[in-house]
Amino acid sequence: IDIPVAEKVLIPLATRIATLVGAGVTRTVASVKGRITRLRSVIDGVLTTGDATITCAINGVAVTNGQITVTQAGSAAGDVDTAVPTALNEVNPGDVISFTVG
Repeated sequence: IDIPVAEKVLIPLATRIATLVGAGVTRTVASVKGRITRLRSVIDGVLTTGDATITCAINGVAVTNGQITVTQAGSAAGDVDTAVPTALNEVNPGDVISFTVG
């Protein structure tokens, strides 16, 4: 997640999702006020059961265009996928940022 706290100052926030199988939720807490401007994922291995999605939400509200699709076909360790949120992406200190696998 990239959260710019001032013009052209980005604070990267990293979190690890244990598995892309099932419907697990991973959460982290925003430490600063800002806007999520980009979501990126990188996988550690090949997907074997189908495409996976990772949906970002803030305090339970889905971030507009905050979904990453990780495609099974041709997947390999090191594949990077990106989403660019366009709305409902403002965070304040203490807000819960969640990532739901689908």
